[in-house]
Amino acid sequence: MKTVRPHDIRTEVLPGETESRKDKLDLVAQSIAFARGLRERAGPDSRPVTNAFLDGLYEDP
Repeated sequence: MKTVRPHDIRTEVLPGETESRKDKLDLVAQSIAFARGLRERAGPDSRPVTNAFLDGLYEDP
């Protein structure tokens, strides 16, 4: 019986795996950019959202 050590094991990359990983990284980068954009729009005096503000969004004008 042959003994296999962990560092001797080679992993094989499947053909679509690199594209899938790239797509996930692109989604992360887009999400980070979106969050940064929201922070910029909020300005330096931004405050957390209150329940009263959220409730006001769903009231009839």
